[in-house]
Amino acid sequence: MLLKSLIGMVLFTLVFSSGALAEKKEPAVEPAEGIESADKELSLDEGLFAVEIIRECLQSFRKLTEEAQGKISKAKMKEIGNTEWDMQVLGFHNNPSILEGTLKKQAFLIKQLQFELIKRQVKEGSAKEKDLQEARKALEASQKAFQQFKKNFHRKD
Repeated sequence: MLLKSLIGMVLFTLVFSSGALAEKKEPAVEPAEGIESADKELSLDEGLFAVEIIRECLQSFRKLTEEAQGKISKAKMKEIGNTEWDMQVLGFHNNPSILEGTLKKQAFLIKQLQFELIKRQVKEGSAKEKDLQEARKALEASQKAFQQFKKNFHRKD
């Protein structure tokens, strides 16, 4: 039911943002900063790469916090923030993993919607069977990546 609602919303957006029905608006960004550069910069791969960088930064902060123990007062450590054991051990592990899982889940849901849209377009004759097969492969790859994440995900408590 949720999938059908999401598909309906996507189709509604596509219909009312295309061609004759859309109001002419100025682009939100300059052509040099257009969709193509945003697609690359804000892609799943770039997001997952950023999560790895965040993990590395948190690990460095954790090591720095360990080095600072006894050299910086407890009051100053508290003022700095995120130096407590629970945040350093639990939070620094769980939060990037939750972010990674969210990105993979959203990518999977988007691939589901794209597949359903292309399936409808094939029925209507505006897309080809080849497009559907490509969308199916992309959906399967995304599903596999998300399932693998879920299988390996372990939340520290």
